[in-house]
Amino acid sequence: MENRKILMVGAHLDDIEFGLGGSLARYSTVNTIRAIVLCNGRSAEDSTHRKKAFVENMLELKIPHQIFEIPDLTLHNNFREVVSILQEEVNTYMPDVVFGPCESDLHRDHQVVGESLRLTCRPIRKCSVREFYQYKIPGSSDWSFIEHHFNVGFDISKYIETKVKLCRRYIGEIKEDDTHPCSLSGIKITNESDGKIFGFNYCEVARLIFKRD
Repeated sequence: MENRKILMVGAHLDDIEFGLGGSLARYSTVNTIRAIVLCNGRSAEDSTHRKKAFVENMLELKIPHQIFEIPDLTLHNNFREVVSILQEEVNTYMPDVVFGPCESDLHRDHQVVGESLRLTCRPIRKCSVREFYQYKIPGSSDWSFIEHHFNVGFDISKYIETKVKLCRRYIGEIKEDDTHPCSLSGIKITNESDGKIFGFNYCEVARLIFKRD
């Protein structure tokens, strides 16, 4: 994937890095990427720490970014606003490729963003989007206990340590319990396991919703 305009969307501060941190690092040098997050955190303290981590990660990778100020766990009450924000992003940025959370995730905020992106990325003639993916997020995609049909693997074998570095900045979100999918070891094990399915040492996975040439 090169010379594309990519829009990466997260419901929460940390979603993009936990789900696609390696791909973010890999593709940022050969594509134009914009990263946006809809929610601003669970509390003032949580928001401060997570915003700092997100901004530091995006600055390190030289990725333009924006955080919208919608409180966590309220996106279902602000569906019209979410659709409006995402429609404006697609209309203004005009991405070729869009990545968003799975609408079948456990977390309701992820579901709302996934559903909203289906609306805003509809492959009508005037829409710029040529490829639309929903990506796996540890601790939400897996704990929904349903089949997501992730059918695309992105090789991050050379970027797994960069991903770990990005995720480590989210001190409050990284779990100390190594059995937790959002521990650093849990994230690496997930990417290693997914890699075995696609023939890589480590990979991140997504579900291709549509692709058109």
